[in-house]
Amino acid sequence: MKTLQYLLCIIPLMIGSSYGQINLVVTDFSNNSDIFFLDSWERSVPDLLRSEFAQTDQIVVLERDKLDKLFEEQKLALAGFADSAATLQIGQLAGAEFIISGSVDKIGKHYRIAANITRVKTGEVHIEKVVAPDPDHLKEMIDLLSGNIIHHLTGKREYKESISIANYPTFYFFAATVGFTAAALVYNQKYLDNKKKYDSTLEFNKFDSYYDKANNAHKVSLVMASLGGTALFGTLYCWIKNKSKENITADNRNQVTFNPGVIINPNKKVQFSVQIHF
Repeated sequence: MKTLQYLLCIIPLMIGSSYGQINLVVTDFSNNSDIFFLDSWERSVPDLLRSEFAQTDQIVVLERDKLDKLFEEQKLALAGFADSAATLQIGQLAGAEFIISGSVDKIGKHYRIAANITRVKTGEVHIEKVVAPDPDHLKEMIDLLSGNIIHHLTGKREYKESISIANYPTFYFFAATVGFTAAALVYNQKYLDNKKKYDSTLEFNKFDSYYDKANNAHKVSLVMASLGGTALFGTLYCWIKNKSKENITADNRNQVTFNPGVIINPNKKVQFSVQIHF
Protein backbone atom coordinates (compact mmCIF):
# COMPACT_ATOMS: atom_id res chain seq x y z
CA MET A 1 0.00 0.00 0.00
CA LYS A 2 2.82 2.42 0.87
CA THR A 3 4.52 1.64 -2.43
CA LEU A 4 1.27 2.36 -4.27
CA GLN A 5 0.89 5.69 -2.47
CA TYR A 6 4.44 6.60 -3.38
CA LEU A 7 3.85 5.78 -7.05
CA LEU A 8 0.65 7.81 -7.09
CA CYS A 9 2.63 10.78 -5.82
CA ILE A 10 5.45 10.62 -8.31
CA ILE A 11 3.64 9.49 -11.48
CA PRO A 12 2.22 12.98 -12.14
CA LEU A 13 5.73 14.36 -11.73
CA MET A 14 7.16 11.84 -14.18
CA ILE A 15 4.47 12.70 -16.71
CA GLY A 16 5.21 16.39 -16.23
CA SER A 17 8.90 15.84 -16.92
CA SER A 18 8.12 14.21 -20.23
CA TYR A 19 6.68 17.50 -21.45
CA GLY A 20 9.81 19.43 -20.54
CA GLN A 21 8.52 20.60 -17.18
CA ILE A 22 10.74 20.93 -14.14
CA ASN A 23 9.68 19.16 -10.96
CA LEU A 24 10.62 20.87 -7.73
CA VAL A 25 9.92 20.85 -4.04
CA VAL A 26 9.84 23.96 -1.85
CA THR A 27 10.79 22.98 1.68
CA ASP A 28 11.19 25.04 4.83
CA PHE A 29 12.87 28.42 5.26
CA SER A 30 14.50 29.21 8.60
CA ASN A 31 14.65 32.46 10.54
CA ASN A 32 18.36 33.02 11.15
CA SER A 33 17.78 36.15 13.22
CA ASP A 34 16.47 36.80 16.72
CA ILE A 35 13.71 39.04 15.33
CA PHE A 36 10.38 37.59 16.36
CA PHE A 37 8.21 38.89 13.52
CA LEU A 38 10.47 37.22 10.94
CA ASP A 39 9.03 33.93 12.19
CA SER A 40 5.98 34.83 10.10
CA TRP A 41 8.25 35.17 7.05
CA GLU A 42 9.68 31.76 7.88
CA ARG A 43 6.19 30.33 7.43
CA SER A 44 4.90 32.51 4.59
CA VAL A 45 7.89 32.68 2.21
CA PRO A 46 7.67 28.98 1.11
CA ASP A 47 3.92 29.32 0.47
CA LEU A 48 4.39 32.55 -1.49
CA LEU A 49 7.12 30.96 -3.63
CA ARG A 50 4.96 27.89 -4.30
CA SER A 51 2.16 30.17 -5.43
CA GLU A 52 4.46 32.02 -7.84
CA PHE A 53 5.99 28.82 -9.26
CA ALA A 54 2.56 27.23 -9.71
CA GLN A 55 1.67 29.99 -12.17
CA THR A 56 4.56 28.97 -14.46
CA ASP A 57 3.80 26.31 -17.06
CA GLN A 58 7.39 25.04 -17.09
CA ILE A 59 7.38 24.16 -13.38
CA VAL A 60 5.51 21.47 -11.46
CA VAL A 61 5.43 22.03 -7.70
CA LEU A 62 4.93 19.05 -5.39
CA GLU A 63 2.32 20.05 -2.84
CA ARG A 64 3.54 20.22 0.73
CA ASP A 65 0.77 18.10 2.22
CA LYS A 66 1.61 15.26 -0.19
CA LEU A 67 5.27 15.64 0.70
CA ASP A 68 4.52 15.37 4.41
CA LYS A 69 2.51 12.19 3.89
CA LEU A 70 5.15 10.71 1.64
CA PHE A 71 7.87 11.17 4.26
CA GLU A 72 5.94 10.36 7.37
CA GLU A 73 8.25 7.44 8.12
CA GLN A 74 11.41 8.95 6.64
CA LYS A 75 11.23 11.89 9.01
CA LEU A 76 12.16 9.59 11.86
CA ALA A 77 15.00 8.03 9.88
CA LEU A 78 16.43 11.39 8.82
CA ALA A 79 16.03 13.20 12.14
CA GLY A 80 19.27 14.39 13.65
CA PHE A 81 21.40 14.10 10.53
CA ALA A 82 22.88 16.69 8.19
CA ASP A 83 20.22 18.83 6.55
CA SER A 84 22.05 18.79 3.21
CA ALA A 85 22.08 15.02 3.01
CA ALA A 86 18.48 14.72 4.14
CA THR A 87 17.46 17.31 1.56
CA LEU A 88 18.95 15.27 -1.28
CA GLN A 89 17.21 12.10 -0.17
CA ILE A 90 13.89 13.93 0.10
CA GLY A 91 14.32 15.11 -3.49
CA GLN A 92 15.22 11.67 -4.75
CA LEU A 93 12.26 9.98 -3.08
CA ALA A 94 9.84 12.67 -4.22
CA GLY A 95 11.01 12.54 -7.82
CA ALA A 96 12.01 16.20 -7.75
CA GLU A 97 14.76 17.61 -9.94
CA PHE A 98 15.29 20.64 -7.72
CA ILE A 99 14.72 21.42 -4.05
CA ILE A 100 14.33 24.98 -2.86
CA SER A 101 15.01 25.79 0.77
CA GLY A 102 16.47 28.83 2.42
CA SER A 103 16.47 31.40 5.17
CA VAL A 104 15.27 34.85 6.18
CA ASP A 105 17.51 37.21 8.07
CA LYS A 106 18.32 40.78 8.98
CA ILE A 107 21.79 41.95 7.96
CA GLY A 108 22.56 45.32 9.47
CA LYS A 109 19.57 47.49 8.62
CA HIS A 110 18.54 45.37 5.65
CA TYR A 111 16.23 42.36 5.39
CA ARG A 112 17.28 39.38 3.29
CA ILE A 113 15.70 36.25 1.87
CA ALA A 114 18.16 33.63 0.61
CA ALA A 115 16.97 30.67 -1.47
CA ASN A 116 19.13 27.56 -1.95
CA ILE A 117 18.32 25.87 -5.27
CA THR A 118 19.64 22.31 -5.00
CA ARG A 119 19.96 20.13 -8.12
CA VAL A 120 19.07 16.70 -6.76
CA LYS A 121 21.05 14.76 -9.36
CA THR A 122 24.40 16.38 -8.60
CA GLY A 123 23.99 18.08 -5.22
CA GLU A 124 25.00 21.40 -6.80
CA VAL A 125 23.53 24.39 -4.96
CA HIS A 126 22.81 27.75 -6.54
CA ILE A 127 21.89 30.59 -4.20
CA GLU A 128 19.60 33.48 -5.03
CA LYS A 129 19.15 36.34 -2.57
CA VAL A 130 17.04 39.45 -2.36
CA VAL A 131 17.68 42.33 0.01
CA ALA A 132 15.29 45.14 1.03
CA PRO A 133 15.93 48.24 3.15
CA ASP A 134 12.89 47.59 5.36
CA PRO A 135 10.39 44.81 6.15
CA ASP A 136 7.45 46.48 4.41
CA HIS A 137 8.09 45.04 0.95
CA LEU A 138 7.80 41.26 1.30
CA LYS A 139 5.60 41.00 -1.81
CA GLU A 140 8.15 42.87 -3.95
CA MET A 141 10.96 40.70 -2.53
CA ILE A 142 9.05 37.54 -3.46
CA ASP A 143 8.34 38.90 -6.94
CA LEU A 144 12.03 39.56 -7.57
CA LEU A 145 13.23 36.30 -5.97
CA SER A 146 10.72 34.02 -7.69
CA GLY A 147 11.29 35.67 -11.09
CA ASN A 148 15.05 35.19 -10.84
CA ILE A 149 14.66 31.58 -9.71
CA ILE A 150 12.33 30.88 -12.64
CA HIS A 151 14.90 32.46 -14.95
CA HIS A 152 17.65 30.27 -13.48
CA LEU A 153 15.61 27.08 -13.83
CA THR A 154 13.84 27.62 -17.15
CA GLY A 155 15.56 30.50 -18.93
CA LYS A 156 12.19 32.23 -19.02
CA ARG A 157 11.66 35.77 -17.75
CA GLU A 158 14.33 38.42 -17.51
CA TYR A 159 16.87 38.27 -14.72
CA LYS A 160 16.56 41.46 -12.68
CA GLU A 161 19.30 42.91 -10.54
CA SER A 162 16.85 45.16 -8.69
CA ILE A 163 13.35 46.56 -8.66
CA SER A 164 12.24 49.97 -7.50
CA ILE A 165 10.22 50.20 -4.34
CA ALA A 166 6.84 51.80 -5.01
CA ASN A 167 7.17 55.57 -4.88
CA TYR A 168 5.66 57.41 -1.98
CA PRO A 169 2.66 59.48 -3.20
CA THR A 170 4.31 62.90 -3.09
CA PHE A 171 2.18 64.28 -5.93
CA TYR A 172 -1.13 63.46 -4.24
CA PHE A 173 -0.06 64.99 -0.94
CA PHE A 174 1.18 68.07 -2.77
CA ALA A 175 -2.12 68.39 -4.67
CA ALA A 176 -4.01 68.04 -1.38
CA THR A 177 -1.78 70.74 0.16
CA VAL A 178 -2.55 73.15 -2.67
CA GLY A 179 -6.28 72.36 -2.57
CA PHE A 180 -6.70 72.71 1.18
CA THR A 181 -4.56 75.86 1.27
CA ALA A 182 -6.63 77.45 -1.50
CA ALA A 183 -9.84 76.54 0.32
CA ALA A 184 -8.48 78.01 3.55
CA LEU A 185 -7.66 81.29 1.78
CA VAL A 186 -11.10 81.47 0.16
CA TYR A 187 -12.96 80.91 3.43
CA ASN A 188 -10.63 83.25 5.28
CA GLN A 189 -11.52 85.96 2.76
CA LYS A 190 -15.23 85.22 3.33
CA TYR A 191 -14.62 85.57 7.04
CA LEU A 192 -12.92 88.95 6.56
CA ASP A 193 -15.66 90.21 4.23
CA ASN A 194 -18.48 89.27 6.58
CA LYS A 195 -16.59 90.57 9.60
CA LYS A 196 -16.12 93.90 7.82
CA LYS A 197 -19.84 94.02 7.00
CA TYR A 198 -20.67 93.14 10.60
CA ASP A 199 -18.42 95.93 11.92
CA SER A 200 -19.77 98.54 9.51
CA THR A 201 -23.47 97.74 9.24
CA LEU A 202 -26.02 99.96 10.90
CA GLU A 203 -28.91 97.61 10.22
CA PHE A 204 -29.65 95.79 13.44
CA ASN A 205 -31.49 92.92 11.73
CA LYS A 206 -28.31 92.02 9.77
CA PHE A 207 -25.93 91.80 12.76
CA ASP A 208 -26.70 88.14 13.47
CA SER A 209 -26.53 87.16 9.80
CA TYR A 210 -23.08 88.75 9.24
CA TYR A 211 -21.83 87.35 12.55
CA ASP A 212 -22.92 83.78 11.77
CA LYS A 213 -21.47 83.91 8.26
CA ALA A 214 -18.15 85.27 9.53
CA ASN A 215 -18.00 82.74 12.36
CA ASN A 216 -18.78 79.77 10.10
CA ALA A 217 -16.29 80.90 7.45
CA HIS A 218 -13.63 81.31 10.14
CA LYS A 219 -14.20 77.76 11.44
CA VAL A 220 -14.04 76.28 7.94
CA SER A 221 -10.85 78.22 7.14
CA LEU A 222 -9.21 76.84 10.30
CA VAL A 223 -10.18 73.26 9.36
CA MET A 224 -8.89 73.72 5.81
CA ALA A 225 -5.66 75.23 7.12
CA SER A 226 -5.18 72.27 9.48
CA LEU A 227 -5.75 69.78 6.68
CA GLY A 228 -3.40 71.76 4.45
CA GLY A 229 -0.71 71.65 7.13
CA THR A 230 -1.16 67.89 7.51
CA ALA A 231 -0.95 67.44 3.74
CA LEU A 232 2.17 69.60 3.66
CA PHE A 233 3.77 67.38 6.29
CA GLY A 234 2.85 64.34 4.17
CA THR A 235 4.35 66.02 1.10
CA LEU A 236 7.65 66.67 2.85
CA TYR A 237 7.73 63.16 4.35
CA CYS A 238 7.11 61.48 0.97
CA TRP A 239 9.63 63.75 -0.76
CA ILE A 240 12.34 62.88 1.76
CA LYS A 241 11.50 59.18 1.56
CA ASN A 242 11.65 59.21 -2.22
CA LYS A 243 14.98 61.04 -2.18
CA SER A 244 16.49 58.51 0.22
CA LYS A 245 14.77 55.34 -1.00
CA GLU A 246 16.70 52.17 -1.74
CA ASN A 247 15.78 49.54 -4.28
CA ILE A 248 15.20 45.88 -3.58
CA THR A 249 18.30 44.19 -4.96
CA ALA A 250 19.19 40.66 -6.01
CA ASP A 251 22.45 38.88 -5.32
CA ASN A 252 23.43 35.53 -6.82
CA ARG A 253 27.11 35.68 -5.97
CA ASN A 254 27.87 32.37 -4.32
CA GLN A 255 30.79 31.09 -2.30
CA VAL A 256 32.02 27.56 -2.83
CA THR A 257 31.48 25.38 0.23
CA PHE A 258 31.42 21.62 0.79
CA ASN A 259 28.91 20.08 3.20
CA PRO A 260 29.47 16.42 4.02
CA GLY A 261 26.39 14.47 5.05
CA VAL A 262 25.39 11.12 6.46
CA ILE A 263 22.10 9.29 5.78
CA ILE A 264 20.91 6.22 7.63
CA ASN A 265 18.20 4.49 5.63
CA PRO A 266 15.43 2.46 7.27
CA ASN A 267 17.21 -0.69 6.08
CA LYS A 268 20.19 0.30 8.30
CA LYS A 269 22.47 1.12 5.36
CA VAL A 270 24.72 4.13 5.80
CA GLN A 271 25.32 6.55 2.90
CA PHE A 272 27.85 9.37 2.74
CA SER A 273 27.40 12.41 0.52
CA VAL A 274 29.01 15.74 -0.21
CA GLN A 275 26.90 18.78 -1.13
CA ILE A 276 28.66 21.50 -3.09
CA HIS A 277 27.58 25.11 -2.63
CA PHE A 278 28.89 27.71 -5.09
